[in-house]
Amino acid sequence: MVDDISHEGLRVLLRDEGVSFQRIKTWKTSKDPDYATKKARVEHLYAIADGEVIPELGEPAIVFCLDEFGPLNLMALGRARRQAQRP
Repeated sequence: MVDDISHEGLRVLLRDEGVSFQRIKTWKTSKDPDYATKKARVEHLYAIADGEVIPELGEPAIVFCLDEFGPLNLMALGRARRQAQRP
């Protein structure tokens, strides 16, 4: 883990791992009419978790964040690492 990395340092690290930057081809947006309200609530909970906001009465003092995004296909990266480890 690093605190700071330059663009060039990141590029070299990714290249060494066989990963490259890719341009975004599509942009996904929510069609949920309550999206803005829900987003504001999540951002407020993050602020509580980060200690940026003191929770008010009835708000949680401890926040758990669970990612429901789902599994990512990291096979290509895994293969690159296994190949790099072979003699």
